[in-house]
Amino acid sequence: RTIADLAAEPAIRPEHISEAISYRQLDRGDWAERGL
Repeated sequence: RTIADLAAEPAIRPEHISEAISYRQLDRGDWAERGL
Protein backbone atom coordinates (compact mmCIF):
# COMPACT_ATOMS: atom_id res chain seq x y z
CA ARG A 1 0.00 0.00 0.00
CA THR A 2 1.13 3.49 -0.73
CA ILE A 3 0.80 6.61 1.38
CA ALA A 4 -1.78 7.76 -1.18
CA ASP A 5 -3.81 4.60 -0.47
CA LEU A 6 -3.69 5.26 3.26
CA ALA A 7 -4.84 8.85 2.64
CA ALA A 8 -7.68 7.55 0.42
CA GLU A 9 -6.33 9.58 -2.51
CA PRO A 10 -6.90 8.35 -6.07
CA ALA A 11 -3.36 9.31 -7.16
CA ILE A 12 0.08 9.73 -5.68
CA ARG A 13 0.77 13.42 -5.05
CA PRO A 14 4.09 15.22 -4.48
CA GLU A 15 3.46 15.41 -0.74
CA HIS A 16 3.10 11.61 -0.63
CA ILE A 17 6.52 11.30 -2.27
CA SER A 18 8.02 13.73 0.26
CA GLU A 19 6.54 11.77 3.15
CA ALA A 20 7.87 8.48 1.79
CA ILE A 21 11.35 9.94 1.37
CA SER A 22 11.33 11.23 4.95
CA TYR A 23 10.47 7.73 6.22
CA ARG A 24 13.27 6.20 4.14
CA GLN A 25 15.78 8.61 5.62
CA LEU A 26 14.91 7.34 9.09
CA ASP A 27 15.97 3.85 7.94
CA ARG A 28 19.41 5.05 6.90
CA GLY A 29 22.56 6.44 8.42
CA ASP A 30 22.80 7.91 11.87
CA TRP A 31 19.18 7.28 12.90
CA ALA A 32 19.50 3.55 12.25
CA GLU A 33 22.84 3.33 14.05
CA ARG A 34 21.45 4.98 17.18
CA GLY A 35 18.33 2.83 17.16
CA LEU A 36 15.96 5.80 17.12
